[in-house]
Amino acid sequence: MLETSETVFQDALPNGLNIRFFTMDITVKCFAAARDVLARDEFHMDIPEGTTIEVVEREIRKLSTQLAEMPFMLALNMAYPAEGTLVKEGDELAIIPPVSGG
Repeated sequence: MLETSETVFQDALPNGLNIRFFTMDITVKCFAAARDVLARDEFHMDIPEGTTIEVVEREIRKLSTQLAEMPFMLALNMAYPAEGTLVKEGDELAIIPPVSGG
């Protein structure tokens, strides 16, 4: 079983209080134009527990101005997720841009 990472932030808090954020590792696969823009087949992201698919999409779009403007869908574990779906430790996402063909 995969373990989550723990990040502790204490510098900005009074009286030595700690806030603990648990992060999860996910894999993002890149296809078609997304692969060309990012120049890689896949990458890993550390995201906070409780992150939705929409938040992950926003973070992915921040990786490149071209990607920010590109229409694409995100698949989650080889299916298109419903709005508000939580992403979990070890999940696999795929950036699926529109594909043309003949």
